[in-house]
Amino acid sequence: MDKFGVRVHASFNQGPLIRRCTPVMSASPITNQFHTSAGLADEEDTTAKDAGSVMGKAYKALADIPLRRKLGSYRSMFPHEDQPNVNTSNVAEIYSDLLRSIKPGAHSEPVVRLAMKILITQICSGRTSYLLDLLTAKYQSEMRQIISTICSLCMKDLEDLSDSLERKTRTHTVPASSKQVVAITWALIFAAKMATRSAQQLVIDAGVLDVILRVYIRYPTLGVTTAHDSECKAELFDSCQYLLRILVASTPAVFDHPVCSLWTDCNAQPPAYGEEPSTNPIGFRAAWRRAPRACAKERLMIIFRGSLWGSDFDSASEIEAYRDLVEFTRAENYDAETVALATLAILKRIISSSDHTQSLINILIQGSQEDVRRVFSGIVQLWLESIAHKIQKDETLVSGQQRGNIETHSHGSVPFIPTEPTLLEQEKESFFHKVHGLDSALFAVVTFAAECATGMDSGTRQAMVECGVPALVLSAFVCDDYQPDSLLEPFRKVVSKGSRRKTRDSSVIPAISLTSINAEASTLSVLVHKPKFQRNWQGDGFAQRVNQCAALVYSLFPSEGTGEQYAVTRALFSRIVART
Repeated sequence: MDKFGVRVHASFNQGPLIRRCTPVMSASPITNQFHTSAGLADEEDTTAKDAGSVMGKAYKALADIPLRRKLGSYRSMFPHEDQPNVNTSNVAEIYSDLLRSIKPGAHSEPVVRLAMKILITQICSGRTSYLLDLLTAKYQSEMRQIISTICSLCMKDLEDLSDSLERKTRTHTVPASSKQVVAITWALIFAAKMATRSAQQLVIDAGVLDVILRVYIRYPTLGVTTAHDSECKAELFDSCQYLLRILVASTPAVFDHPVCSLWTDCNAQPPAYGEEPSTNPIGFRAAWRRAPRACAKERLMIIFRGSLWGSDFDSASEIEAYRDLVEFTRAENYDAETVALATLAILKRIISSSDHTQSLINILIQGSQEDVRRVFSGIVQLWLESIAHKIQKDETLVSGQQRGNIETHSHGSVPFIPTEPTLLEQEKESFFHKVHGLDSALFAVVTFAAECATGMDSGTRQAMVECGVPALVLSAFVCDDYQPDSLLEPFRKVVSKGSRRKTRDSSVIPAISLTSINAEASTLSVLVHKPKFQRNWQGDGFAQRVNQCAALVYSLFPSEGTGEQYAVTRALFSRIVART
């Protein structure tokens, strides 16, 4: 391990982290509004400035060779004591070179990285008096930029490490004692020290609240296998809480930042937003609508990849994850891909962990009718799409069609070059392949809907009926002799035109009407009692389908509390699951 790694880890042997940096509260309140996206904006500006021609980057790298050598000569001097036995002016000159080197767009990447490594080595030692004194002597715009750069680059290193492990080893966790975790911990402590010097608003404007939100997103993925891991993870949490406490004390408007609503464990005084009813368990998760879109998407992807469903995943975190998935299905607040991925994540979880979805059931039972309608509408549509996908795949195999070739008279066969599939398309294809012909997947979805309906009041059950949940019963009996074409046809079109991205938007698929469901149920209510039809399933496969679907039908249409407007639907489905 290099000196940086050794120095960082050795710093934890000096005692409890937070006790070594007791805050000094400013007496003067700061009333300026914070800038919620400052951190992300700084990164975007950096990217824009760094973007250039290959020749331009090469020229910059050549021009930076003397500076890089100069910085390299500084490495042996760090970390230094707060009262080094050297000329103070020399220390100021060294820090001036380091801070100048990390200015966005000013120097090549190797120079920026080397300067950051030296600065972080010092910051992680906890001895930062000289650096803080030099910063406070600068213009506020420079101070803000430097704090933003240090915190953002440290956070990006942690995110890059996590993503790299995910790609290369399919590992969902990052060791909590890794030097990237330690670096962002101390970077936040450094920002807190700056805030105690009456620079609270400056630190807020540097985007540290967005950085804390990004820490919250990655925090559940930090793995703990040793006592040192546990200590490092706790100290990262403490550093976030410590910084929030300092900023809130001087600027109550900090409560308006999404992280204060989302990371309630870290924020000891969560705000009570009047717009979010406390009776709705999904209420505070609406704060994602005010967060940077990139943060909301990253949270979704960590949940989607399964990073949060480990053995050490506590029930509180599980509930938060389910609430976020329900929140992300709101088409009026999030883009179509986010909504579709959230729905797919819910359906995957229902199928893969049917014994551990009680938290989701409770959330939906306690939620609003609109939440229930939205979630189940998405589940039903996605499930029907998977069936349409299977039917079309089977038809293609039977007919021997060679998709991807266009017959021409002059040049024979011209290969069709498909567009690169999107993330959503890849995930759907993978999911459809896994559930095709899998009875356990079907039964898990039907059982989940039945358990939800059992705990609902009559109004919410009606919402489930109206959004198409009875179609799940029809899907259980799809075979060569029965295909509910009016329900599957819209999804078959999506599948058949899958190579053209503009036709893949599931939002253009009309909602499933109860009239269409009743029409298809009328046909099935006759077929289902014919022995020839029942022989489409071997052994007790048919009886299992009837039993599973009966539980859903009787949950949706109990003897009491069922509106007369659903009398026809109830009669048809009762006949389908009737035991003869």
